Amino acid sequence: MCELRKRKNDLRAGLIEQRRNLPIEKRELWDKKIANILLGSISYRFCDIMLIYVSTKLEIPTGVIIERAFENKKIVACPISNTDDNTLSFKIINSVGDLNPGSYNIQEPPKTNPDFTEFASSGHFKRPPLAICVVPCLSYDSYGYRIGYGKGYYDRFLSSFEGTKIGLCYSEFKSNRLPSGKYDVKLDVIITEKGVTVMS
Repeated sequence: MCELRKRKNDLRAGLIEQRRNLPIEKRELWDKKIANILLGSISYRFCDIMLIYVSTKLEIPTGVIIERAFENKKIVACPISNTDDNTLSFKIINSVGDLNPGSYNIQEPPKTNPDFTEFASSGHFKRPPLAICVVPCLSYDSYGYRIGYGKGYYDRFLSSFEGTKIGLCYSEFKSNRLPSGKYDVKLDVIITEKGVTVMS
């Protein structure tokens, strides 16, 4: 194992344990604040397409965000993990009822649903659509780098994503400087329970 990967894995293990130990009342309060801040943000209000993860127990919940996006007539796409090459495909969903357990037992859209790229270029919009991608973070730093859950799926996807890259994280999980390599992709925006930080 290379030194960078070992450093990340060691850090990730500590962050997961720290998150597991957060009091549930504190997490629920922060989760509500983060959802409200995202939904009130300029990035969300003006986007046409929202790519967003389907949260697991350890991640900041996205269910409320997804439901509000449907109410706001946004196009919503959720990821499928392609385990053969560790890549992500974001498929359009029409409701949370489209989701079923997939890779790693995470809720995923059907593989047959349209890819968001097909929809973006389908002529549905009169202008090039604005897209955001909402990404889970265990930690983040002042440079826009993040620590995720270790498979590298998001960095591979974000390297070619042209929209706004938004990370959701708790403020107390901010790091001074995270270990990063040439394949790590910086986020454009970090949203915590304390507000929005735009990365320079």
